Amino acid sequence: MATLDTRLPYRIGSRILPVLPVDTVPILNLTAKIPNCGSHQTAIKLILEQDNIRYHRLHIAYRLHADTRPSNKYITIVIVALFQRGCNEVWVATVQKISSYLSQIGLDYAVELIDYALFGQRTTWPFLDDTYNWNQTLSSRIVSLVDQRQWVSIALVYLEDIESREDSANFPSKGKPPRIRPTILFGAQDADQPYWWDNSIVTFLQSIGFGDISIEITYLNHFGERSTPADTILLSQAYYHPTPMGSSCGPSGFDRTGTLGGCIQLEKEGKIIDLGITNRHVLLGLSSTALKNSMVDEACQKLVVVQSPSTSDHKLRLKNARIVIRSLERKHHADGSLALAAAKEEKDRVEQFNRKLGTVFAASGNPGTTHTMSRENGLADWALDWALVRLDPGKSICNTLEDPLEQTFTVSNYCGIRTNRGYRVFKGGRTSGITRGYISATEAIFRQEIPEPQDGPTAYAVEFKKMWSKPMRCHTMVPNYRKRAVEFIQPGDSGSLILLDPTDYRLPQGDTNMTFKDDRAPSDPEINEWTPPWMAESGGSTDQTLEASTSDSKEAYIAGLAFASNEQFLLSYMMPMDVVVKDIEAVTSGKVTMPANKGVVG
Repeated sequence: MATLDTRLPYRIGSRILPVLPVDTVPILNLTAKIPNCGSHQTAIKLILEQDNIRYHRLHIAYRLHADTRPSNKYITIVIVALFQRGCNEVWVATVQKISSYLSQIGLDYAVELIDYALFGQRTTWPFLDDTYNWNQTLSSRIVSLVDQRQWVSIALVYLEDIESREDSANFPSKGKPPRIRPTILFGAQDADQPYWWDNSIVTFLQSIGFGDISIEITYLNHFGERSTPADTILLSQAYYHPTPMGSSCGPSGFDRTGTLGGCIQLEKEGKIIDLGITNRHVLLGLSSTALKNSMVDEACQKLVVVQSPSTSDHKLRLKNARIVIRSLERKHHADGSLALAAAKEEKDRVEQFNRKLGTVFAASGNPGTTHTMSRENGLADWALDWALVRLDPGKSICNTLEDPLEQTFTVSNYCGIRTNRGYRVFKGGRTSGITRGYISATEAIFRQEIPEPQDGPTAYAVEFKKMWSKPMRCHTMVPNYRKRAVEFIQPGDSGSLILLDPTDYRLPQGDTNMTFKDDRAPSDPEINEWTPPWMAESGGSTDQTLEASTSDSKEAYIAGLAFASNEQFLLSYMMPMDVVVKDIEAVTSGKVTMPANKGVVG
């Protein structure tokens, strides 16, 4: 019998399975691939019932990494169930029984018994303060432990402690409140290699008195590379003057799409230059060859034309407009309908809209910069991923943002934030619109490029220390699950400005490792109302209002610039705005006059 996969007590395999996350790909013509499939599933369900396995569903599919081609090797019988404390031995025995049954009937397919919380996205929560001195000490020690491995990202957040989950009588509809546990999340290209699973990291944490921290190893090929179609309603708002904050943007002639965060004014050589800001990777791509030099003034103006909306989003908008027209034509069988006339007029307006926003004025060249605190403490550099668009005559960007409650915020200032505290924030982006979330007090470490593997762990070499594979820091953000159970920054939201909520931006200090309400289950994909740990602990919200006059009560401060996300754990990442501004001024030899610097908040 093949070696059982028992690396995770709440995910047991009849053989070593690909490390999560994996894609579930349907098998075309399943009955031809597996004759008598229905009877085999019935037999497996009988085994599950005999062992009192509380499963939600059973299906057969390819289970593999997104960059892997389906083959018989990845055909898996997947059983989504509820893991409860103390049931690990039963799960192992059940998988062995199912594997033996398959062997007897001549089927050589994998079996995967997995807890429902792992079958999809995981929910994470922020740290309110840097309890474990992660930013200044622990993160660098962890990085040194895995220095020769192909890790992509490392973060410390709170994650559900599945192993301590108690009985849930109403599964899968409702579950008892889970407990959360501080967890170091590793994303690595070589996560399937045995050296990630040898307990050396856990042993180290125990040796320094941090045995309460768990670790989670996940497969991650590259940092933040995904794409998502634009929201059609949000997209339609981009065809107006001035260009709204959070609109779609991209380089002419390419399908790359991101968010136009907002407007910047730069004073240079006695002149004020109007600019827009987004991410460098949105306009110039991700390759180190394209990014090796900062791009300024005339060279860029002639090379990269920036459009809003982007080319791909504009095509989508026109496609939707034509669909509406065809639908109305079928409905009315004539051209006399007012709705049809309006739809045709709107299509013509979209086609004729001048999408040329301007040209690239400057972009970050180095992947990281040394912030004052990181220089003092010997930490990794802050990530840098910004680009400026010089606006064409007649083009401008609105510096206001209207939230779903129709409150308008003016965005004309930026601020610094403490690196060891949590904050409430919001943003306006091309994909998900206005969403609210939290900055965790614990930062993330990542690498943009990973050295090629050799024998075993990546060999330590001079190339490893080069610019594009060195560790870099960024702030970690999680969504407000009261609003929606998706990333705070979704693909296409890159380039969004992260704003401090002017009525409630500070999170109280204190540990969050406590029970809270979260009724999510496989049959209930929406996150129900829940009490955040800090509110349960403190007895209510701890409002912290920005120091401003009554007339400034609707002012929001820019805290950072978003640039990436992690779908598996619903994490998002940003660069501090004060660091971005400092680098803009260094690259352009100019002075940012708007937004204005309001100092450090919190």
